[in-house]
Amino acid sequence: MAFVPGKSGNPNGRPVGIINKRTRAEMPVKQWFKDKNKHPLDLIFKYLEEAKAIIPLIEDPAEQFKANIEMVKRVQEIMPYIAPKLKEQEVDPHTIDVTNDKEDQLVELIQEAKSEDLIKALRNISDK
Repeated sequence: MAFVPGKSGNPNGRPVGIINKRTRAEMPVKQWFKDKNKHPLDLIFKYLEEAKAIIPLIEDPAEQFKANIEMVKRVQEIMPYIAPKLKEQEVDPHTIDVTNDKEDQLVELIQEAKSEDLIKALRNISDK
């Protein structure tokens, strides 16, 4: 049967009110977090705190390094389920609309800011 524009390959579709498998699988997990009044990041922070306390107890520096790498890998595996991946955006600086008064503030803050304070300074501009 050939594809006909405007006609669905499944004319009946999914019945109204039926939830897809992934959403159905996530519901008990989300409910658990809601019942415990916790955020998924709380678990990651707890894991990192425990690892931070345990890793220094390892005497061999090579094993400490391996443990740190393993910790990072585990967090990286979990993160897509907690925070969605965002597509990287390329920004053209010539298309950014900056008003004159904010531009003056921005230039002044950048000149005064140390490299570690630059992000904080930019956040202050955006909050005003």
